Amino acid sequence: MTTIEVFSDQERFVFAMDDFRINLHLSNKILLLKYVSEPPFGDSYHQLSIDGEEYEGYVWGCNFIFPFKHNFLICSWMSAPYERKTIIINLLTKKKYILPKYYHSFEVRDSSIEFIDTAGATLAVNDTKVLGYSEIVSLTT
Repeated sequence: MTTIEVFSDQERFVFAMDDFRINLHLSNKILLLKYVSEPPFGDSYHQLSIDGEEYEGYVWGCNFIFPFKHNFLICSWMSAPYERKTIIINLLTKKKYILPKYYHSFEVRDSSIEFIDTAGATLAVNDTKVLGYSEIVSLTT
């Protein structure tokens, strides 16, 4: 198992083909990613545990960010193999918001998250909207 210490909420990570322990220092959360498998057409996928509690579905080993003082996890997710979605998980409540389509890239930009889909369209979600899981604030192509 590889242990990753995370001190900044601006970093983006890739976790692939291994078991990982992720220590989120800003929120004092511990995430475990247990390697499950790797399909023939994509990244590895993992079983996620938050503070020792197994989370439903699987997370893909590609992009991970922990924005807003490590209180959220945004990553690629699937409820069952192999439909990939983008999920926002509130690490304090364990509630989730599944975006209506898959975004292959996302990163923190000041007080918002910028999502980019495979066609290059950009979706920006401001932190107050994410925190309340409200409507999306802007969509541009």
